[in-house]
Amino acid sequence: MHSGKSEDYENVMGKLCEFGLRKGMRVLDERTAPLRRWLDELPARARFILVLVDIVSIPQSS
Repeated sequence: MHSGKSEDYENVMGKLCEFGLRKGMRVLDERTAPLRRWLDELPARARFILVLVDIVSIPQSS
């Protein structure tokens, strides 16, 4: 399960990879380090809840 929102971390990072950015690029690593540390520190249960909250908050099309 993952979010379909274009501004979510996983989708932004995926797009950056498509553009050729990779782990090991100093500026990218420095800029993403705080969020990556925060994600690593979250317990698995909290990560799952964040995904569920994100999915539930997606507006339903009519």
